Amino acid sequence: MGKYDEDPDVLDAFPAQRLLLVATEWPESRKRKWIDKWVAAGGRIVKGDMVALKNDPVWRRFSGKKKWTPPFDRDGLVDAEDVSREDAERLGLIGLVSLVVMGRK
Repeated sequence: MGKYDEDPDVLDAFPAQRLLLVATEWPESRKRKWIDKWVAAGGRIVKGDMVALKNDPVWRRFSGKKKWTPPFDRDGLVDAEDVSREDAERLGLIGLVSLVVMGRK
């Protein structure tokens, strides 16, 4: 899984992350709780995915930490996976010529 302060080359290749609800046997109400928490933190549902650029403040708000790191629950049933530049472009998170750079001025 990615980290918020990744190497710029890795970040350029994988500029976003997708939130994963790993437990498939959860009741719909428990899944809805996590989706509602994501939206309340400012997250968007894009083509059915809870996905955002790695430098989006939604990750800190969602995790409640200064520096977020998955997993987001004690049991490791809510996690995140890297999203490639190609997929981030397809999802409309970045333009074709965008370069996501974090920690640089």
